[in-house]
Amino acid sequence: MDLPCKLVITSPSDAIAITPYLLGFHPTDSLVVIGLAPGGSFTLRFDLVGREHYSVLLAHMRDLLIRNDAEAAVLLGYGSEDMAVPLLAQAWDTLADALTVKDVVRVDGGRWWSLMCTDPQCCPAEGRPYDINASHLAAQATFAGLVAYRSREEMAVMVAPVEGEDRVWMAAETERAQQEFLSDGPASRLLLDEGLRLVRLLIGEDRRLTDEETARLSIVLTNLRVRDEAWARLLTLDPQQQLRLWQDTTRRAVGEYAAAPAALLAFLAYVNGNGTLAKIALERCAEVAPSYRMAALIEDCLRYGLPPQTVRERFNGMLEMLPDA
Repeated sequence: MDLPCKLVITSPSDAIAITPYLLGFHPTDSLVVIGLAPGGSFTLRFDLVGREHYSVLLAHMRDLLIRNDAEAAVLLGYGSEDMAVPLLAQAWDTLADALTVKDVVRVDGGRWWSLMCTDPQCCPAEGRPYDINASHLAAQATFAGLVAYRSREEMAVMVAPVEGEDRVWMAAETERAQQEFLSDGPASRLLLDEGLRLVRLLIGEDRRLTDEETARLSIVLTNLRVRDEAWARLLTLDPQQQLRLWQDTTRRAVGEYAAAPAALLAFLAYVNGNGTLAKIALERCAEVAPSYRMAALIEDCLRYGLPPQTVRERFNGMLEMLPDA
């Protein structure tokens, strides 16, 4: 996630405190890189890997930082000394000629160690304790609307299918909507016309849609023209309202009808700098529609490290290019 401009990192403790809010969850066994660029800051996370995988991971890390115009970086290794320190050292060496490395820190068991500091008064051998809950940055992040889940798995629940009675009701409403919109086939004029009307009517509503509205919306989004109408309007509406809408629709949509909402959620998360949520939404899309082309496009943006602002700018004119019907 992009770093809110008012959250200023001045020490390793600050970096450790803000990282869970930037990622959306508390990392473990991870290499986290906070990139500092003229246009803003951003965060990258990689799983800790064995030495045989260092070259691929570090080349990708370096490429992502350069693509996003990073001028400096903070490196955080979450894990045991034998796993985190060698990778941190190699990452430091990899970036030394490309940008300024502000600090290199290992984090484990409620303590941190700086690889760049050799002063035992500042950085004792036993490490320095930290308390995220006592950090003013954590408080500021919470006030700014950022959330830190306990793990990536807990974060993934945000887009997991609803269960129990909610699932039963959504299945019933989806069946009714199928009969209404798809009785004449997926290319019916009704699906297109009513779909455009529903998108223009519903997606800007700052409320939780009813089961009927959610089911109807999920089905009309199977029409690509309708889906593209929603896609184009994402950046013209309040991002937090859109996040709530597409997260909720992804959870409640039945079966393959979750593909379009999940892809829209992934795009919204990506252009707002939340790469973790984007990846989780793409995984949800892949569960129900492995070959969904919009998801593949967003996956490519993530893989090649296209700056979210660049993608945002290219899509800003999308709405004007769409026909009226």
